[in-house]
Amino acid sequence: MTVESGRVESVTLRDVFQEGLAALRADWTLHLAWNAIWVAVAMVSCCGFTIVLGVISAVLGITSGGGGPERLTSMGAMIAVVYAVLIPAMLGLYALHQTVTMTLVHGRARGTPVSLRDAVTWGLRRTPALVGHMLLRFFVEGTAIVGIYLSALAVVWLTAEDTPSLDHLSSLGPLAWIVIGIAYVAVIVVGFGFRVFLGLAFPMIVQGGTALAAFGGSTALLRGRRWQFLRFRLVVLATWIGSYSVCVAPWLLTAIGSEGRPNPIVAIVTLVLVLGFYGVALLLFVLDAGLEAAFHERLTRPMNAAQVARTFE
Repeated sequence: MTVESGRVESVTLRDVFQEGLAALRADWTLHLAWNAIWVAVAMVSCCGFTIVLGVISAVLGITSGGGGPERLTSMGAMIAVVYAVLIPAMLGLYALHQTVTMTLVHGRARGTPVSLRDAVTWGLRRTPALVGHMLLRFFVEGTAIVGIYLSALAVVWLTAEDTPSLDHLSSLGPLAWIVIGIAYVAVIVVGFGFRVFLGLAFPMIVQGGTALAAFGGSTALLRGRRWQFLRFRLVVLATWIGSYSVCVAPWLLTAIGSEGRPNPIVAIVTLVLVLGFYGVALLLFVLDAGLEAAFHERLTRPMNAAQVARTFE
């Protein structure tokens, strides 16, 4: 799938939200079916991974209760397996969810609806590229964040009169706290900056771009419109925070009312809210992907029906 280079003259948040929500609402049955399938696949994958970990731990003797260096070596091997398998698997599931959702929204926004089967087929083809992009992005962003924290720690260490200790926070002077605060703000700015400059990388990859090309492509597409996209991301972030706050607030009020005593009402409310939390998270995943695809669609010319048809041949 290719992306045309044409751009529209004006993009407003109102247009993006109207178009994105309209596309999601028009195909709500497809999105509902897809999310049900995705949740089932995710649950089966998690169960399978748990079984594999159990077998590995039994083979390596981690669950035998023995100690010593051999046990530590075996635990290290299992942790390596967890990182080597679990992280790509989680990224793959997330990428597949986003690609299918964006494909459905792109098709509806162009007036050429895509079937769920075609969307999943295309999503499976684009998932490896999206996972590769996320890994590259995590590496670059992680390097920047680690660099900020290491620089802050170096400044704290070099400017401290006594040897600083995190076990005794009172040993840190005012300058150290100022440096730590600046580091936290810098990390937030860097993280959000990546989100703004590379905010349209996902839909560009879904459209057929490569993992590397999406870096420059998103930056070029958002040139002159970064403040608009920043406002868009802030609105979406506020939606995330507000939604999660609504989920957590009843639990906090119930827990505070119980004064720390065992309370079956707290247990029931906690169970309901945990399920609701995951439901809200899934809904926000759909909303985020749909609105991002709509923003991308507003910045590029729609492909004609023949191009879309050729995409899924």
